[in-house]
Amino acid sequence: MRYAQRAQGRNLETSVPSALGADPEAKTRTRLIIAPDGALNLLPFEALRDNQGEYLLKSRVISYVPSGTILDVLRRAGKNETRRGRFSGR
Repeated sequence: MRYAQRAQGRNLETSVPSALGADPEAKTRTRLIIAPDGALNLLPFEALRDNQGEYLLKSRVISYVPSGTILDVLRRAGKNETRRGRFSGR
């Protein structure tokens, strides 16, 4: 069991920097929003390293959400609040 967990950990250490490097926009983004699932909830993504070997904590602001659905709800609610503020004279 521990061997499988170590192998998964090594895969994650290489796949996250690869994913960040594969997307041209991801290279310039300074903020990541992560919706971890299952055991990934226990992983501090800030401790992973980017393609240059730097901890993500040094180069990115990382936020967590419980799910992509919740992120969408929060974004929509923020847009509605902005619209209400404009029309209410605030």
